[in-house]
Amino acid sequence: MAIQFPCPSCHKQIEIDGEWAGRTVECPYCQAAVPAPSAPASDTGDRVMARPIAESPQYGFAEPYSEKPTGNPIAVVALVLALIGTALIVAMSLVAQAKLAAMFPPGATPTPEQLQEAMKSAMQKGDMGLAVASLGMLAGGLVALAGFVCAIVALTRPVRRGIAIAALLIAIAPVLLVLAQLVAG
Repeated sequence: MAIQFPCPSCHKQIEIDGEWAGRTVECPYCQAAVPAPSAPASDTGDRVMARPIAESPQYGFAEPYSEKPTGNPIAVVALVLALIGTALIVAMSLVAQAKLAAMFPPGATPTPEQLQEAMKSAMQKGDMGLAVASLGMLAGGLVALAGFVCAIVALTRPVRRGIAIAALLIAIAPVLLVLAQLVAG
């Protein structure tokens, strides 16, 4: 059985289910904590159902149950950072490879000493392409690292962990590629 009564705060007519009689409820109009009467009051005017408020020992009432969180913005940030960092690393690696390939005859496999000498020579000539590519790879690595850290934090959240896992995998992909090249070479 529904109980109807005026809110003592805003004076609008509200209605509650009979099971909430004698308990504290929230007025749907002014959100004030209102003690519900144990017996029905007069039936006048339009009414809106009030929401029950769970009792709390600290304040006498508490906010109603909030819905489950629906998003994980940290996971989205992690994914964006991981994608940008990985793309920057790949792009700058391709630039560096192209610059180095132009310094040697086609099909040649230079030694690490020859590569170092070629880079030193290019920088002495004022060609900063390799330095810019190296700095770009470093910046990409730092951005991907930030994405990795955000992905770890996002995994602690209860929702949308799939995005966080994807960000984690994308952020560590360049590291795995470098390790694979070291093992193969």
